[in-house]
Amino acid sequence: MRNICSGFRLAAILSLAGCSGGGGVYEGIPNTRDFPLSESVLKGYLEKNDIRSMRQHAWVIFGALTEPSRRDRRFARWQTWYDKSEALAPSPASHNEIRLQLSYFDGSLQGGAASRPVPRNPPAGSVPLESLQVVFNREAYEAIQGARLYSVGTFQDCLRKQVHDIPDSVFPPSSIAIKAVWDYVSDGEPKKIFVWDGERSAPGIEVNSNLSRKVCVAADAGLCPQGPGEPEFRSVRSFYNVRLDGFSTVRSDWFPSGPIPKGYAILTGLHFATREQKNWVWATFWWHDHSDRQPFADGRPSSIRGVWRNYLMTVSYDMDKPREPDGKPHIAFNPYLEARFPDGVESNCMSCHRRASWIAGGDPRVPYLSSTGRVWDSDLRGAVVRGKAAAEATYFDTPFDSPERFKVSFLWSLTKPKDGSGSCPVEPSPPAVQPRP
Repeated sequence: MRNICSGFRLAAILSLAGCSGGGGVYEGIPNTRDFPLSESVLKGYLEKNDIRSMRQHAWVIFGALTEPSRRDRRFARWQTWYDKSEALAPSPASHNEIRLQLSYFDGSLQGGAASRPVPRNPPAGSVPLESLQVVFNREAYEAIQGARLYSVGTFQDCLRKQVHDIPDSVFPPSSIAIKAVWDYVSDGEPKKIFVWDGERSAPGIEVNSNLSRKVCVAADAGLCPQGPGEPEFRSVRSFYNVRLDGFSTVRSDWFPSGPIPKGYAILTGLHFATREQKNWVWATFWWHDHSDRQPFADGRPSSIRGVWRNYLMTVSYDMDKPREPDGKPHIAFNPYLEARFPDGVESNCMSCHRRASWIAGGDPRVPYLSSTGRVWDSDLRGAVVRGKAAAEATYFDTPFDSPERFKVSFLWSLTKPKDGSGSCPVEPSPPAVQPRP
C-alpha cells in the first residue's frame, strides 16, 4: 500500500501515514446550503413528520463524508479527520496521517440471564473480532481543544459554577463526530458475519445468532465452504475496506507486537452526529448484502456510488418522535453496535448518547431504566435505551439532574477526562435589557 508521498506505514495503532508538512491531510466537507441546516428547519421536518426530508439530509451528509480523499482516492474524506486520541490530547495535533486507529470493543454481550464478556486482553495470536474508531472534523476538534474538554479541571470548574452540561456555544453547528465499526478478514481464512434483516424480536445479533442470517466474507469465493446450510459468499470488496499488507509491527488490543497478518479491515457500520441542533442530528449506517432493502435504503441518492451504496441507514432527530406504529418512542440503532445489548434492536442513538456524563468522585455501576420500563442493575456502561424518559432516568447511582453529574453534550468519547486544569466555558450572559425612555 502506497501513498502519494513516501509509502504508508503502520505506526503505534494501525496508523496509515500521510504527507508531512503542508498543513496535514485534513479534508473537510464544504459549508453549503445543504449543511449545516438551521435548527428551525430541522425541527420543521420533525414537526411535520417529514421523514423523507430527514433521511435526504442524512444521505447528503453521508455522501459528502464518503467522497474519496483528494490525496489518495482509496480513502474517504472522513478518514483524514482528527481521531479521538488527538482530540483528547493536551497539546494540538500536527495531524500528518490518514488514520485507522482502532480500539478493541470493551463491553459485555448480554442475552437474558446469560452474559458473555468481551475479553479486554485477547489471547496472543488472536486477530481482531471488531473495533471502533472515533474521529472528529476540524470544527469539533477545535471546540474540544479550545474548551479543554479533555481536562478534568474543566468539568470540575463547571460543576462549581453549577453548569451541568457543555454550554451550547462550544460546538458550532458544523461540528461532526463519527464512530466507525471495523472487522478483520485475513487473506487465508473466511469470516462469518451476521446480517440483520430487521427482526425486532432478536435481543442481539451476536447473542441470538439463530435469529440472524450469516454470510461468509472472504477475499476469494474458494475460501468459503459450499453446500446446503452454508452461508453465502460475500466478497470483502463489497465493503468499504482498507488493505492491511506490508506492515511490520503493531501494538494494539488485538495483536501482540509482531507481524501483522495480511488481510482487510472492513467497515461494517458507521454513526455520525452533527451539531446542527442542540441534541445533534444522529444517523447510522450499516453494511447489507441486499442494499435495496426497504425502508432503510429509502431516498439514497444516485450520487452515492461504489461500495457506499451497500450501506443502509436510519436517522434520529428526537428521542421520542416520530413515534413507532405502536405509539412508543422512535427506534434508530446500528445492528453492528447496539443490537448486542438488552433492548438493542429497540433502542435510539440519541437516547443512548443523552446519558453520556462524567460523575464527580467516581465511576459507579449502572442501574438503568430499560426502554420497556424494567430496571436493570448492571455494570454494563454501554446499556442502550430509547425515549427521553429512559434516557433521563436515574442511573450511574446518581439522578440525571444530580449536582455531581456533568453531561458532555451527548458524546461518550468525552466521559473520561484526563488530569489537568481548565476553566468552564460558560456562555456569556445576555445583555441587560435597557428600559425604554
